[in-house]
Amino acid sequence: MIYRTLVTVAALMLVRATAANAQMSGSLTRPIAFGLAAGGAVPISNLGDVTNTGYNVTGILGIKPPLFPIGFRVDASYNAFGYKSPAVASGHAQISSVTGNVVLDMPLLLVHPYLIGGLGYYNVGASSAKSSNDAGFDLGGGVSLNIPLTGISVFAEARYNHVDTSGASTQFTPVIVGVMF
Repeated sequence: MIYRTLVTVAALMLVRATAANAQMSGSLTRPIAFGLAAGGAVPISNLGDVTNTGYNVTGILGIKPPLFPIGFRVDASYNAFGYKSPAVASGHAQISSVTGNVVLDMPLLLVHPYLIGGLGYYNVGASSAKSSNDAGFDLGGGVSLNIPLTGISVFAEARYNHVDTSGASTQFTPVIVGVMF
């Protein structure tokens, strides 16, 4: 009888802890979230040879089924990079993208490390030249912090982006901070 009571109490505590964690993260009440982020964008390889570190702004739509570690995100981003030398080109290089990503969340109560990656559509160009539309992918990770009882979380992440542009690839890594609500 005591054994059965202990097992029942342990099971109830586990269910309550899981529900409390989900409520803190907002996943029971908010399976769909919106967000905004901004930060720096670091050019890599060929892009890094001709441009300086730039900036990134991102709008986010997140979908995460309740009590499930895998979610989905659609990100619309704009990145701009200034040229290292006016002799290279005038203006700036710019990359706009829409990416569909899978997010693997590893919740630890309020703090959630996560991995993110997906495929996207990128528009790569310069202010003084014609742009091109290309396919690409991104891979990265981050950490989010849920603010209890608000349904809001703040996050920081970095993602490597690889775009298959004609003749070469374009690579950059935005390092951003943002808020999801």
